Amino acid sequence: MKPIYKVMSAAVLAGCVLGGAAWGTAYAAQVQAPKSVSGTATQQDISLRIAKATYDGNVVRLEVERNGKGLVGGITDWKWDDQKQDSVREKGAITSIELFINGISANVYGGSKLWERPNISWVPGSNPDKMLITMTDASYLGEKASLKALPDNFKLTAKITLKGVNQPYTLNVPIQKNAGSVIKLNPNMTKKSGKVSITLKKANVTSYSTRLQLIVTGVDANTTMLYDFYDDQGRKIEPLSGGRATDENGAKGVMYHDFFLNTQGKNIKSITIKPGKPVFEEPGVTSGRFKVDDHGEVVMEYMKDLEMTVKIK
Repeated sequence: MKPIYKVMSAAVLAGCVLGGAAWGTAYAAQVQAPKSVSGTATQQDISLRIAKATYDGNVVRLEVERNGKGLVGGITDWKWDDQKQDSVREKGAITSIELFINGISANVYGGSKLWERPNISWVPGSNPDKMLITMTDASYLGEKASLKALPDNFKLTAKITLKGVNQPYTLNVPIQKNAGSVIKLNPNMTKKSGKVSITLKKANVTSYSTRLQLIVTGVDANTTMLYDFYDDQGRKIEPLSGGRATDENGAKGVMYHDFFLNTQGKNIKSITIKPGKPVFEEPGVTSGRFKVDDHGEVVMEYMKDLEMTVKIK
């Protein structure tokens, strides 16, 4: 796989997957609504509040709300300035986030390298004053015992810096795992095509999301591979932010992929993983812009020999 970064975001890899047949353990718990929490701070007439916090064992999700007068643009808005060669933000827009797990910075939790520590990302929320922060651990990015999972219960501290505000906001919220119904899968299913081998090692399915570990070997350095995921009705399953991949936590040439799928509220009986090669806009090249269809989806040449399907129900 073409190594642009030691750790690659699943959003960049644009995929999703699942396959297999072997079942692990399953148990059920009552599904509860996300809890409203009261982590709030105000500085220079701008308030930040963590309105909701959830953790299903796969993904920590924080819904953050901003409140203030005279703010221009959304909390996540920014634009690129060609002259300055830098990003430009309006007052009240987010510039940085640091999360702490029981007082330990996520930047060093489990290790200081990108492929050892939790991944933090954020996206716009339902209106310009809201954003969704996600945090995922590195436990699916290899087989090392040092790759730490997040605890079931912990104190989360968020330090958030906004443009034009002198000091970071410090927000504290308790996190308690609530997964609802849980199915743990250990398919250890492998498909091969030529030199390429893909193994679905394990998966964790909750009432809110699905997490998958794929182990990939034999991909040529000049080849880009992406993954799409489909349910038993042929509907595409969208990925959640937080996924990534690395070749730093295993033997040489072994790439570990950690995917998160949005399966909340969907009565999915099986998931099919479709590996493929993206079609580039310019014919004959191995890098550059991907070709997209009328719906803005990347055009893919699927590799049928590597497809997998796993039953969930």
